[in-house]
Amino acid sequence: MWKQYTVDMDFIGKGSYGKVYKAYDPKGNKLAIKQISDIKVAKREAKIMKKYKKYKFLIRYYDFFIIDDMAYLVTEFADGKVIGDNFHNSYIKPVDEKKSVEIAINILKGAKRLHKVGYIHNDIKPKNVMIKNFSPKTVKIIDFNIAKKIVGIETMHKELQDVCRMCAFLIHGNLPNISQAEFNNKKLKSVLLNPFEESKNNRYKSADELIHELKQFC
Repeated sequence: MWKQYTVDMDFIGKGSYGKVYKAYDPKGNKLAIKQISDIKVAKREAKIMKKYKKYKFLIRYYDFFIIDDMAYLVTEFADGKVIGDNFHNSYIKPVDEKKSVEIAINILKGAKRLHKVGYIHNDIKPKNVMIKNFSPKTVKIIDFNIAKKIVGIETMHKELQDVCRMCAFLIHGNLPNISQAEFNNKKLKSVLLNPFEESKNNRYKSADELIHELKQFC
């Protein structure tokens, strides 16, 4: 046991900062516990998660503790799988455009909640988004260990670019060069390219703007 939690010691996930285990609280509720060796990183991640509180498209924080120089972050157990790994070494079965857009919108809604408390996720990619059977309503953004404070519009541009990459990745099953890739709907392609416009003044300024533009394709 770790603290009051009963832990299945076969880890269910592994990342650059630690391993994730399935666990149960004293009432039998299923949870996830991330074991992190870098205590400073873990404390920062816990602090950020506590700021956004409960939101359906962000993994929920429950507890944080330290045992024997190892940090433990307790979260909800998301019933699903990560979409993939990093952009450039992930391949999945392509998802139809409408569903891909719906998934992207829900990722943006999760990101928007984080933006409201002053941060971008800063690492939205297939390995940091969980989903069950590619159902848009099951989207969960995870891993906030490199989240970044919003210090200007350029910070926001980076987040919107990442979500547009995610949408293109879902549609094609891998990450294409968006400007050269084929899309059934050319207007959708134009929307996904907007955050990469050379003139920053022409780019969408917020998650809300991008959500508004994407909704026309649902």
